[in-house]
Amino acid sequence: MLERAVAFRIPRLESAGILGETVDTDLLRGYAHPGIAAQGLVARGTQFEAGGDVEPEDDDRAVERRRVPGPDHQQARLVVGLVGGRPRVPLAVRALSAGGEFVRGRLALQEVLLGQIAAIRHVHRGKGGAAFSARDGPGEGWRVLRAREGRAECQQDRCERHLVDPLRGVFHLLGPPASGTFPVPGIVAAPHPTQNLRSSSVKVAQGVAEYLKREGVEFIVAYPVNPIIEAAAVADIRTVIVRQERIGLHMADAVSRLSSGKQLGVFTMQSGPGTENAFGGVAQAYGESAPILVMPMGYSRRAMHVAPNFNAVANFQHVTKWCEPLSMGKALPEVMRRAFTQLRSGRPGPVMVEVPADVFGEDVPDDLGSRPSGTVRVGPDPDLVSQAAEMLAAAERPVIYAGQGVHYAEAWDELRRLAELLNAPVTTSLGGKSAFNEDHPLSLGSGGRAVPKTVHEFLGAADVIFGIGCSFTTTAFGIYFGKYPQAKYLHSTLDPVDLNKNVASDCVVAGDAKLTLAALIAELEGQSLPHAASRAESVPAEIERIRAGWLDEWMPKLASNGAPLSPYRVLWDLMHTVDRDNVIITHDAGSPRDQISPFWRSTTPLSYIGWGKTTQLGYGLGLAMGAKLAQPDKLCINVWGDAAIGFTGMDFETAVRERLPILSILFNNFSMAIELPIMQVATEKYRSTDISGHYADMAKAFGGYGERVTEPAEIVPAIRRGIAATESGTPALLEFITEKEIGISSY
Repeated sequence: MLERAVAFRIPRLESAGILGETVDTDLLRGYAHPGIAAQGLVARGTQFEAGGDVEPEDDDRAVERRRVPGPDHQQARLVVGLVGGRPRVPLAVRALSAGGEFVRGRLALQEVLLGQIAAIRHVHRGKGGAAFSARDGPGEGWRVLRAREGRAECQQDRCERHLVDPLRGVFHLLGPPASGTFPVPGIVAAPHPTQNLRSSSVKVAQGVAEYLKREGVEFIVAYPVNPIIEAAAVADIRTVIVRQERIGLHMADAVSRLSSGKQLGVFTMQSGPGTENAFGGVAQAYGESAPILVMPMGYSRRAMHVAPNFNAVANFQHVTKWCEPLSMGKALPEVMRRAFTQLRSGRPGPVMVEVPADVFGEDVPDDLGSRPSGTVRVGPDPDLVSQAAEMLAAAERPVIYAGQGVHYAEAWDELRRLAELLNAPVTTSLGGKSAFNEDHPLSLGSGGRAVPKTVHEFLGAADVIFGIGCSFTTTAFGIYFGKYPQAKYLHSTLDPVDLNKNVASDCVVAGDAKLTLAALIAELEGQSLPHAASRAESVPAEIERIRAGWLDEWMPKLASNGAPLSPYRVLWDLMHTVDRDNVIITHDAGSPRDQISPFWRSTTPLSYIGWGKTTQLGYGLGLAMGAKLAQPDKLCINVWGDAAIGFTGMDFETAVRERLPILSILFNNFSMAIELPIMQVATEKYRSTDISGHYADMAKAFGGYGERVTEPAEIVPAIRRGIAATESGTPALLEFITEKEIGISSY
């Protein structure tokens, strides 16, 4: 029977290869049967040194302790999991050196911890074994790979013992295959179907990590100190450390957005100054309805209400969807259950759970609950759907205005089907941009304070404006619908609070965007829709005519050969250089937002992260970094100015350190140009709008790729060099020296 399992652990988990081959893996996994040597794999470039013997002891936990250097000078640890019996023989392990040669030696065991095995790998001697990684191993539909034998399912009748992992629950340990052909047991690990058991008590931080793991959390962005950070790393949740709290929250925001809330972003920080400094980032997420979990460490329970200590729950009530302290360890399951239910259901928004410092020392219940929180979707009232369908069928010039609720509901196909059924043109809010393919003949494009002329012309002539998944909130940076009083308004959104808030509607429908659109399609498909038929050719032709005239007006800027550069020329060249189907791009506050949003045409859902309810400078960098974390195969771009980089630019170092190769497009006009018209005297007397810096050099100093571009002919080549840098794994910052452009496409 199995006596012990050895695991070589470092934070990154990669796939393994066949024994005897040169492999690129960050983990060693081995198994030992009494008296039988185990074999394992060690990372490329890692030298495994000889260690000490493990002799029989009365104390099962008595072992020699030694650190073993891992890849990139990281400190790894060896873990022995005792399933039955004491260590009786040393483990002889063959380790692969950098040159591909085998190195014999005895492992120096650091400590014995029952169940501290991150990912069980099956290996055996003989003709070569196979292994499964943490990604392919224990989990739903678990299986084990055998060398050239395919996948083997679990056979319950061979389940002989259990391995108890305090962060993952109970696993089967299966004995040798029935044939008995392998000298080392064909051991398989898989989640046990029964309740979660633990070999010892688990504290709050470990309990939080376990709960996050069960909810599918893959990343935690953080700034120390908070015990959850280390517990998450032990649980193989990737921890990303930022230079300031705002950036971490912005990264978590992007993680949530790019999965439509299925993969939730999490941010954790220290009590006091860390929580105080996080306020702006949480407020931004609240304004943008971004579902992120914020878990600050709080002051101890006896001090958290004593001034001047900063009480997160008391101070974040107005910028969170839901906020609660964890008052005792045993309450962890119910508090986390409430938090994730709020995160996954209803209107998205940030949720906070504050953990007082002294609570981290408490035990949590054995049973944390095994069911991940589900998403509750609310369908529309059928009677109201019928009324809405009548309005749309009768409309002669309808316009569909889609918000980011379409993204969270993943209602992109339904939006397209309804638009094509009605032959109705579509525009979106900044948050909803990319919900509708902007190369589609029915797309008007989108924007906020700045819009394509097509948007203004069609809204101005509309008899019905149908808002779906949007709030119609009046802001300084979005479309002002008060300019279009001639239209009747049909409004459908998830949160009834937004109905009739800023726009008086003739028909309101509360409900999930996907369910509402599907219901409308079902209601309309059986009708003749004569108005829709009459628009089949005329609407696309009108859109194209207006767009062509508008682009002709702007082409002097879009194709400008002047120096300093036109920011519009840079954006135009950028859009025509990248593969838009494989890009995620975001803007920043101020001029970059107004310059890019009307002209950039998004082609795939969630390829543009738009925002504008509240507009903090520097938001775009964290969004791009979070996008790269969540979608590493995409080219992730942020467009910002020299004012925004002053707020969050230091975190370009985070992109380098955390290996997040984004492409950062920076407009540097040495000025806060957008403020020039309203700060003329201050500028003349005190240079109040002047700013300066060589930001390409800054990027290079951080270890990234940096390039300053001054000539129009160098725009496209520089973009290509920047993309090449990101493809090699290096974040790139392209600094374009631009004119003080303040003109925007507004009507």
